[in-house]
Amino acid sequence: MNNSDMPAMPAGEIDRTTPKGRDPRRNYTRDANGLTKREELAARAMQAIMSNPYWNEHGDYGTSQVASSAIQYADALLAELERAK
Repeated sequence: MNNSDMPAMPAGEIDRTTPKGRDPRRNYTRDANGLTKREELAARAMQAIMSNPYWNEHGDYGTSQVASSAIQYADALLAELERAK
């Protein structure tokens, strides 16, 4: 499972048997549900885009253009986080 597909805020039971030294961010059960990191970041980017006063005044962006832009911002952030490791 790559980073963008991991849960942003896992809601599953924590697996406390994970051996020490392993990445603590990956100690959730497979049945953890909720938004993926990519979905969470895209939602926050979309919220920021739509809160822009220009959007409210002019509204000349199509909804699919806003959604597409939000996904591009989310993907760019995830790619930069991977590169920074």
